[in-house]
Amino acid sequence: MESPTLPAPPTPETLTAPSMPKLGGGWPLVGHNFRRLFWPMEFLTDLSGLQGDLAWVSMGRNNWSIYALNPSLYDVLKDKSCSVRHYFEVAPTLLGKSLLTQDGEPHRSGRNAMNKPFTPSGLSAQGTSEIMKEVIERQVGVMLQKPDPLALIEMRTLALDIIFRILGIPHDELDGWREHYEEVMLTLSPVKLRFPGSPEWRAERARAWITERIQTRIAAIRQDPAITGLLAEMVRGWDAQELRGDDGGLIDNVLLLALAGHETTASTMTWMACHLAQDPALWDRVVAEAQAVGAVPQHPKDLAQFPLIEGLFRECLRLYPPVTSISRRLLEPVEIAEVTVPAGAEITFPILSWNRDARHYPDPERFTPDRWVGRERRPSPLETIAFSFGPHFCLGYHVAWTESVQLGVALALQASAKGLRPAMAEGFPKAKYVGLCTPEKKGTRLKWVAA
Repeated sequence: MESPTLPAPPTPETLTAPSMPKLGGGWPLVGHNFRRLFWPMEFLTDLSGLQGDLAWVSMGRNNWSIYALNPSLYDVLKDKSCSVRHYFEVAPTLLGKSLLTQDGEPHRSGRNAMNKPFTPSGLSAQGTSEIMKEVIERQVGVMLQKPDPLALIEMRTLALDIIFRILGIPHDELDGWREHYEEVMLTLSPVKLRFPGSPEWRAERARAWITERIQTRIAAIRQDPAITGLLAEMVRGWDAQELRGDDGGLIDNVLLLALAGHETTASTMTWMACHLAQDPALWDRVVAEAQAVGAVPQHPKDLAQFPLIEGLFRECLRLYPPVTSISRRLLEPVEIAEVTVPAGAEITFPILSWNRDARHYPDPERFTPDRWVGRERRPSPLETIAFSFGPHFCLGYHVAWTESVQLGVALALQASAKGLRPAMAEGFPKAKYVGLCTPEKKGTRLKWVAA
């Protein structure tokens, strides 16, 4: 994938803007890279102490990123000059030519091809939400049979099973697909050397295994118009956009769907389970809401019956956004907060910081699902910023929303039917911020106690 030739990124010396302070305390050679990756809360606390809407942050070796400190700047994300192509450099084996690495016409064509099955009506029409419900109810039942389940492992299994099932993978093949997908994820390892047995080598072999099988399914769908489901809709939408000669891009987007719908959703659902386990009063309210309806919602239109459980989902997403920041490179100069930022600049939007900004969330450090309940308006773009904004808003938004509410209802109904409720076995988990924001696995052990 070729990127446009851009001028050298600006530095504090080449772009003089009095309203743009520099964050101090960076380390030699690496700048603030280690701090923002491993200690992001401390890093963002220091960043929030700076004055102004924009600030310089050193990435080491005289490379700089401009951080957008003011959440009101989210609107910049829909500017046509904001490019995502640099994400290809991060994980080409995983992301390839997916929507996450495409701009302009390639992105529009790909998104138009795949948008329909991910809408609320599409999820219902293709039976996707029913498959999600089936998998969730089964997996919650399995989880209840274990005396001390690790919530993070259970949710990862559940989320990946859902993705592969809605792509048409038979249940008896799921173990092989899970194993190979986990190998593909090794491409995110910092070790980029390729030799037999290395993470990148293993990731490429696993991707080849998955690619071969997806290609077989795509060919079957094209030969048999009677085949239905989410993958079938993706293939037919792809062909309708005259993209049939680029099946590599279609496969890249299937892998992106697995990434976006697996680890990220599993993390949010784990936080939901842990907060319910930590707070018996909240658990009782969730059980009452679920029992008032008496069934897991089968379609996205049914989610409105569970405002508290939806609030639980949104509050976990606010405090623990799986993707803690997003970045864009400017293809052209853009006016941001009265500063003309030149082409080549990298702008970072710190979601984790924005979601805890007191200007938009009263008492922002407090876990309060009720802040989302009883409102007359839908969440604003800033309130759904964990799914990005503008042309690259996540296609899987309605999938994650539906799946998480279904999980909350299923857990409440099945556990309460057995006279049980979840409790934390070893305290509440800490957040881990390497790659994605996830709870520490060992801290997510639950136990079942009498309700």
